[in-house]
Amino acid sequence: MPPSPAESHVHTEEPDLVFFHFRGHVGADVARRLYDTQLRFSEGKPHLFLILDVQTFEEMPVEARRVVIDGPRDRAPAVPVLGCAFIGASFHARVLGTMIFRAARILRGANAFPLRFCETEAEARAFIDGLRRDLARPR
Repeated sequence: MPPSPAESHVHTEEPDLVFFHFRGHVGADVARRLYDTQLRFSEGKPHLFLILDVQTFEEMPVEARRVVIDGPRDRAPAVPVLGCAFIGASFHARVLGTMIFRAARILRGANAFPLRFCETEAEARAFIDGLRRDLARPR
């Protein structure tokens, strides 16, 4: 059964995309469940791209932010994220998203990657597609 449009959920798309839909209040249990989906999908992959739909996002308490910042529970290296697009981010969501990704870089040594704030899903997908094309270009 698909999730209700009113609740936070995540879906994955081969070969390398994790698409989060944050709705309302995102507590630690929800953040852990969504992050676990990302971890399972990432197994054996060289990298990931993220899209975060935050159009109806309201808040993420400290405990939930810690889940995202701390990374895998077993402290195994996470698959590198090579880019992230936010859809419909309010000023609050932009600040929070930027802060969480910076904290992950500092505290876990996560790789730096481009962030883009987009108005639509089409714009977010175009950004990710551009990053994929850049990755595929011979160096």
